[in-house]
Amino acid sequence: MTNITFKKLTSTLFCSTLLLTSLSGFAQNAYITNSMRDDVSVINLTTNIVIAEIATGKNPWGVSVSSDGSKVYVTNVDDNTVSVINTASNTVEATIAVGNSPHGIVVSPNGSKVYVTNSNDVSISVINTSTNTVEATIGVEDMPQGITISPDGSKVFVANYAGGSVTIIDATTNTWQKNIDIGFAPHGISITPDGSKIYVTHLIEDTDNPITVLDAEADTILTTITVGDAPYILAISPDGTRAYVPNTYDYTLSILDLTADTVLTTVDVGRVPLGVSVHPDGTKVYVTMVLEDAVFEISTLTNEITDTISVGYEPIAFGNFISSKSTILSTIEIETTHLDIFPNPVSNQLTITLPSASKAVSFSLYNVARKKVKDWKSKVGANSSIINVSDLPAGVYVLSAKGNDWSSSEKIVVE
Repeated sequence: MTNITFKKLTSTLFCSTLLLTSLSGFAQNAYITNSMRDDVSVINLTTNIVIAEIATGKNPWGVSVSSDGSKVYVTNVDDNTVSVINTASNTVEATIAVGNSPHGIVVSPNGSKVYVTNSNDVSISVINTSTNTVEATIGVEDMPQGITISPDGSKVFVANYAGGSVTIIDATTNTWQKNIDIGFAPHGISITPDGSKIYVTHLIEDTDNPITVLDAEADTILTTITVGDAPYILAISPDGTRAYVPNTYDYTLSILDLTADTVLTTVDVGRVPLGVSVHPDGTKVYVTMVLEDAVFEISTLTNEITDTISVGYEPIAFGNFISSKSTILSTIEIETTHLDIFPNPVSNQLTITLPSASKAVSFSLYNVARKKVKDWKSKVGANSSIINVSDLPAGVYVLSAKGNDWSSSEKIVVE
């Protein structure tokens, strides 16, 4: 992937109270590795707002969230390390040296082990999470990339990109079991929630590519499914009926019907989609867009893009980046200010009076479905900000404003 320099993007904090308060509670979060900014963006999936940015090692790539949501593990390709993030504090609590060029990563279902693909070492590092040390190194085939684990934690499956194979590892003994030859350039790999089938992407440019479907018990190829250009990885829905495949070079997302192992539909998305995860309730899919510096939210009901969330430079998020359980938000104290807004109801221009000597203020406007419909900033030192809302449908909206040391949340009615 060509390294590209991107402009810095900012995010705003949505505060739903009108009191001086401590915002402490629970949230479903996404953890996005920003490879060119050496950090992770934490997205609150209730508001689709970045609530934290966590510095990691160099070129963070792979990501896996523990099943209890308490830890996030990130591979740092250029440091040959794994960062361990505590989700309660959104801080890195440990950094673990692994093999050369770590990419894929997966946490065992019980959280006791983490498995890391070392692409240039042709190996897997097995991390003991109680000590945050490598307890074993297992040889595989050339350029291991994607990795997944069976729901019962007994087997680990590795996609070997240059080896053209999937390696099966006995997770109980940390030993190599067998290789399955599946053809050129296997890259992303996922297993169904019931542990019966494995799906593997083949990352080949400038051609339609297959997804290889394996029987996880018999270790045999069942079928192949043709998708788009250079499928990177795939995520399977919690009920096991759908899979979502970002096609890197034709800017699409293939949606698979796993009951029939066919392509259900193809959705046009942004430039260079890479990472993908499904919300634990199955209602939304989140896809990283490398050349957009963003994550797209897609409704699984309509298969339409419902929101765009700005993150860091060149977001990758190779792996499962959404916690399966809600995690505790860090406590934040913030002064809440009431803003004078007129007219309200409004049909054309809305004028917002700002605190005196105000620095630049970030504004976001949300509809009742919590989708952001407008995003803008005031000028430094301005006493007011004016926004045209005549292009919006009539209805109720929430205006979120964030100053240097204050925030505000106001109801707006558009006629």
